[in-house]
Amino acid sequence: MSARIYILLFAVILMAHGAIPVRAATYYVATDSGASNSNAGTQDKPWRTITYAASKAVAGDTVKIKAGSYGREHVVVKNSGTASKPIVFEGYGGTVLLGTLDSPRKIPADTEIGFRIWGPDYITVRNLNFTWYYECFRVDESEYITCENLVCDKCGADGAGGSAIVYKYSNHGKILNCKVTDCGGNNVFLSRANYMLIDNLTSLGTLVASDTFCTDYYCVMRCCHDNVVQNSYAEDKAATNKGNHGFIIKDSIYTPNSYNNVIKDCTAKSFEECFSVAHLAYNNQFIRCHGDNSQKILKFNNVLNCRNGAHDNTFIDCDGVGDNILIGLSDYAETNYQTKYNNKFINCRLKSTGKTTSIGINYWNTQNTVFQNCVFDNANYFGRYIANNTGNSFKNCIVTGMKASYDPYALIGTGDAYYPWGNQKTPYNGTGDLSVTYTDFWNNSFSAFSGAGNMSADPKFANQSARDYHLKSKAGRWNGSAWVYDTEDSPLIDKGDQSSSYTNEPAPNGGRINIGGYGNTVEASKSSSGNNGPATPYDNRLCERYPTTVYASNTFLDVGHNAGYNKIYRDLIWFDLSPYSGSIKKATLSLYWYFPSSARTNSTIVDVYRPAYGWNHDYACWNNKSNGVAWTHAGGDWYDQNGTAQGSTPYASITFSASQAATNQYYAFDVTALVNEYLKSGQNAGFFIKAHTESDNYIAFYGLASTETAKLPKLEITKANPVPAEAWALYH
Repeated sequence: MSARIYILLFAVILMAHGAIPVRAATYYVATDSGASNSNAGTQDKPWRTITYAASKAVAGDTVKIKAGSYGREHVVVKNSGTASKPIVFEGYGGTVLLGTLDSPRKIPADTEIGFRIWGPDYITVRNLNFTWYYECFRVDESEYITCENLVCDKCGADGAGGSAIVYKYSNHGKILNCKVTDCGGNNVFLSRANYMLIDNLTSLGTLVASDTFCTDYYCVMRCCHDNVVQNSYAEDKAATNKGNHGFIIKDSIYTPNSYNNVIKDCTAKSFEECFSVAHLAYNNQFIRCHGDNSQKILKFNNVLNCRNGAHDNTFIDCDGVGDNILIGLSDYAETNYQTKYNNKFINCRLKSTGKTTSIGINYWNTQNTVFQNCVFDNANYFGRYIANNTGNSFKNCIVTGMKASYDPYALIGTGDAYYPWGNQKTPYNGTGDLSVTYTDFWNNSFSAFSGAGNMSADPKFANQSARDYHLKSKAGRWNGSAWVYDTEDSPLIDKGDQSSSYTNEPAPNGGRINIGGYGNTVEASKSSSGNNGPATPYDNRLCERYPTTVYASNTFLDVGHNAGYNKIYRDLIWFDLSPYSGSIKKATLSLYWYFPSSARTNSTIVDVYRPAYGWNHDYACWNNKSNGVAWTHAGGDWYDQNGTAQGSTPYASITFSASQAATNQYYAFDVTALVNEYLKSGQNAGFFIKAHTESDNYIAFYGLASTETAKLPKLEITKANPVPAEAWALYH
C-alpha cells in the first residue's frame, strides 16, 4: 500500500475521532426549476426543500434559503449545533414564504407546524415568512434557539388555539425583530421557557369579526422565570370588543408560578389588559411601559393589572391612558379568587378618558399595595372597592380631575358586557382604609384625604391635557429633550415625604423629594431654592412624661431615665446624606455631653439604632411618628444592627460612668455601618438614640437648636479613597 493511501486512511481515522475538525458547510435551498434534494446542495445545484436541508445540517453548517414560496412544508430540525458552531437557517434574496393560505381562510389542524425544533440545541433561524400554519415556529425541550426576522401572518385557529411563535420547556432562547399578525390564540407564547430574550417584537391584530383567528394573547408567558421582553409593540388595531391581552404573565392553574421576568420599554394599545400579571406570579417587573386603551370601548379594560393572587410585582415609570380602568387589582372568574398583595406602582402616570364608568383603581381583595410618586388624572371614580382591602397606601402622589372618590354602584350581570364578570357584590366606600400621605388632591369633586403632608394645590403641570406631568420650575423642567425654564414654580417641588429618597433628582434639588410622577427620577423638576448642599439637620426629643408633645429642633438631647419625673427620654436626629454616594470610609456622630454636673446613681450606656422609616420631624413625639400615625411601640420603633425590630445590638455604643460628672466635651459614635446602609438603600432615616438600660441614668447633650454653636451635634464623614490610576488600569 502506498504512503499516500496510508496518509489518507490515517486522516479518516483522525476525523472520525474528532482530532481533525470537520469543515463547516454552507448549503443552499431554492425553488428554482433545477432544484432537487438529490443535488449536492450547492448554490448552483440547490436542494428543493427546507425539510431535507434540516435533516442534513450538522453543527457549524449554514443553510441558505433563497426567496420563493415553499408551500406547506413541515420542517423538523434533526441535529444540534454547539455554542461555538450553531446550525443556521437563513433566508436571502427576498421573501421566503412557508405555507399557502386558503381562500376563504380555513382553520389548520393542530399538527400543522411550519418549523419545529424538538430536542436539538444551538439553532438560529432567520429571515423566514409563515402563513396558514396552526403554529409557525415551535421549540420544545431545546436550548439556545434563536429566531430572528420572522414574519408570521394569518396563522393559528380560534381565540384559544394556535400560535405563531412558541417556546416550551426551553431555555436561553431569543426572539429578535419578529413581526406577528392575526395568529389566533397567541401571537407569541412562552411556557416553562426561561432566561429568554424577546427584543423588538411587533405583535398585531387587525380582525374585527368573531374569535376565530382573532388574536387573544399578543405576548404571553406561563410558568416562566428570568425572561426579558423589551423594545416591543403590541396593538389590537381594530380595537375589537374581544377581551384580549397585550403583554401578560399568566399561569392559570399551572405551576410553578412565574417570577423574575422583566417587561420593559414596551407599548400596548387597545386591550382588555395592556400589561398584566396574574395567578400567583411574583417578583416580576414592568419598567417604562406605555399602555393606551383610549380606543378600547369595553366596560372591562385595564391599562395595568395585577390580578388573581399576583403578589410582590412592581410597575416602575409606566404611563398610559385608559377608557375604563387605569389600574386593576382585581379577579377574573377563571380561577378561585386570590388576594393580591405587596404589589408596587412607582412613578406611574395614568389618565382616563373620563367616561362615566371610568375608574382610577379597582380594588378587589387587595392588601399592602404601594402607590408612590404616581399621578391619577380624569377618571369618574378615583377608586372601586369590593370584598376586603387593607394596608394599601399612597405617598407623594397627585390625584386630579376626579368626579367622585369611589364608585358606589354594582354592575349586575354576566358576560363581557359587565365588569367584574358576573360580580353582584355591592361596592363600598373604602377610602377610609387607605393610608394617604404627602399627596396632592387638586380639582376633584371631593376634598383631600386626611394624612400627613396632604394638600390641595395646583400642581402647575407642564401640559396636563397632553399628559405632560412634569412640574413647572424656574430652575429647570425637563421637556423630553432639554431643560427649559418656566416663569413660575410648582408648589409640589420639595414637598414630598422627607424620609423618601431624592438622590436621583438633578441638582439643584432642595434636599427633598418632589411630589408627583417624576419625584426621585432624573427628570424631576429642579428646585428654585438653589439648595444643592446639605439640607438643614433636625432632631426630636421623645418624652414619656408628655407623650403627645412634639419637641422639634431642641436646645438639648435627653437620654435615659429621669428619677425626678420617673419617665424616660429618647432622641431622634437626622443629617442630610445627599452629598455622598456609593460608600464612605468612616462616619462619626459626635455629641457634646454637658449635664449633669454631679455623679449619678447608674451608668448610662448610650446606644445608636436605626429608626423605622416614615417618622416626620413636624409630628414625631413619644406616641406618634407622623401626623395621626402612631409608632408600633410607644416611645419609638427602631432596628438594631442585625435588622431586629426593637433589638439590642446597637450600631454604636458608649458608656458614661455613674461616678463621672459631665465632662463638657464631644463623644464620638462610629456610625459607619449605618450610614453605608443608608447610602446603599437610597433611604435615610437618621439615628435613634436611647439608653441601653433606662434606670435612673439621665444625661443630656447639646441639641441642634442650642445657642452653644460650637457644641452642636455633628456628623463627620470621610469618603472612601479614590482608586489610584494605576489600579484602575489593572481592572479596566
